[in-house]
Amino acid sequence: MTILEYVIDQKDVSFAERPFHDVDNTVLAELAYVDYDGIFHDEEENRKGLPLAEVSRRFFATHDAEEIEKNAKFCDRAPLLLREMAKGERYRDMLFSHYVNEADEEDATQFSALVFHLSEDTWYVAYRGTDASFTGWKESLLMSYLEETGGCKEAVAYLDHLGKEHPGKLIVGGHSKGGYFAMYASIFCAPDVQDRITIVYNNDGPGMHEEIIFSSEYQNIRPRMMNIVPDSSIIGQLLFNQGEHKVVKSEAQGIFQHDAFTWVIEGTEFAETKLTPFSLFVQAALGNWLDTVDRESRASIIDTVFSVLEATGSESFTELHEERLKSAHAVLSGLVSLPEDKRKELLGAFAAFIKSNQKAAIQSLLP
Repeated sequence: MTILEYVIDQKDVSFAERPFHDVDNTVLAELAYVDYDGIFHDEEENRKGLPLAEVSRRFFATHDAEEIEKNAKFCDRAPLLLREMAKGERYRDMLFSHYVNEADEEDATQFSALVFHLSEDTWYVAYRGTDASFTGWKESLLMSYLEETGGCKEAVAYLDHLGKEHPGKLIVGGHSKGGYFAMYASIFCAPDVQDRITIVYNNDGPGMHEEIIFSSEYQNIRPRMMNIVPDSSIIGQLLFNQGEHKVVKSEAQGIFQHDAFTWVIEGTEFAETKLTPFSLFVQAALGNWLDTVDRESRASIIDTVFSVLEATGSESFTELHEERLKSAHAVLSGLVSLPEDKRKELLGAFAAFIKSNQKAAIQSLLP
């Protein structure tokens, strides 16, 4: 069973019968990927909230469900969850509120979040993860050398604002970069807000820098952190994380396991397993490579890579995929046209990554 099948199967089981749990968290984290622009008619409606059933009705009044079902991939399928959730008692009356959606290509900042009212006393704060846009992925990579990105600052401010408005309990979560934002905001929010957080869900998002891991703010919230990762997790193995980990089975392989729609549910809970040797290899390989590259070099390499991608005229990896031959030619042309020092830097980084992988392969096979 997948999360979509779970929603269909459990749609009439109330939270009184089966309390909110890990799978419900992943469902809501995926709903953060839906584009709710135009759904709320004014700021007052956005602040008070709309029932899920009404949000679904307004969304599908302007979107074709069959088209989404036929062509959507990965997080673009999130509206299918919304449609099924509107049909049953468990979710249909749940209020949505406080939706924000902002992007700044120049600063490589992409931030979106909203709130689900689980009850009068408990809110789930959901941060959107990375979509296929270059802006979103560039910000994700910036996390490898910046302790705080523009999106991180927005995430903290957002949670602090909600904390002032809502006196009750808070559950904070997200998928991919959204999971990172959930952790970051929960670590650095106001102490009185942090005290009311019952659990922080990081659904296959990256970890934190060592400086943050050893901070008192992180250690205060660490016992309430839950990391859910697939058995061949890649994104979820980046950087450091001392929180509890739950490894789940997936119907997919490799990087495609990052798609939460592939995670396996048995009964009403995720089917648990252990990390594969591949995931342990990735964890060691990226760690070894990052150890060889200073922050300034990482920043320069990332800027160089995205300057080549942007030279293709595309705005997302989806567009690159759709015209593979044309895009490959544009990428190679962009690489050749780089200044010699940038080209050498990029090729040197790639060589260092290959070399570090030899060491990682041995480490991942050791008991």
